[in-house]
Amino acid sequence: MGPPTRSNAKLTVKDLLHQDTNSWNLEAIQAHLPHYEETIRLLIPSSRNLLDYQKIKHYLWRALNKALLVGMNLRWRGINTNACCARCGKQENVCHIWFDCPYAKEVWRTTSIVSPLAGLSPDVDPSVLLSSLYKSKNHPSAPLQEVPLFPWILWYLWTSRNKITFEGSDFTASELVTKATQEATLWHSANNSPPQVPSKTRQPEYLPIRNSAAICHTDGAWQANSLIGGMGWTISDPGGSVIAESSAAQRFVSSALVAEAMAVLAALREAISMEISDLHLQSDSVVLVNTLSRGRM
Repeated sequence: MGPPTRSNAKLTVKDLLHQDTNSWNLEAIQAHLPHYEETIRLLIPSSRNLLDYQKIKHYLWRALNKALLVGMNLRWRGINTNACCARCGKQENVCHIWFDCPYAKEVWRTTSIVSPLAGLSPDVDPSVLLSSLYKSKNHPSAPLQEVPLFPWILWYLWTSRNKITFEGSDFTASELVTKATQEATLWHSANNSPPQVPSKTRQPEYLPIRNSAAICHTDGAWQANSLIGGMGWTISDPGGSVIAESSAAQRFVSSALVAEAMAVLAALREAISMEISDLHLQSDSVVLVNTLSRGRM
């Protein structure tokens, strides 16, 4: 393979993925790591990346220490650059991005956070605003009560600012709040799952089929010599009539269990697209059923 070149010396995994689908970019793999293509393609990228809370904490620290590269901070460092907000044209500092910009005000009106920020000057020290937010609580009707939502709101206000500044694209205030709520919920779930007590005698729980539930059958097959996996599934309405079905084959599948799991994933994605909210899933893979029922996948 030889030593790295200038074009790939600083590559990361992210550079080998399609940014819109988070699937492997085969052209990039074949251009930079052709000898490892089979090994790489046996890995299934996560469908989403969980935003690390440590990254948000570092971002807030930078904001409090004038380390964010916003207009007024750059001017403060002696850099002659445009110090105006790309959205509204006012002078851009941290407090403007977080609260004073009309876009930020719309975001806070959309969110369920009850925050005592009214009457504060847009030039107030950001630490004062953070102190106010730490004392605030999510609205009682909010779906998430156990963890503050505001750090994720502040993070997405920053990433939204960068998108409009450097890419000319943006998302709406309601989309921002939805993204922040989803990330906060995922982070809370990932960091507060109750520990599982292993039991040698534990058996999977077979729940009775509800009369209102659609029935989904999935199956997977796998060839060890070719690493080809086959996946198939059907979805039937409560009366037993098939309303959707599909099958597919895919190369670079690492095991029979992965093939079974991919069949389940494809079926669930179709059920979501069909807006099926009550689904009974059936698989002939005992290992997969045990794994899913114990929350280890």
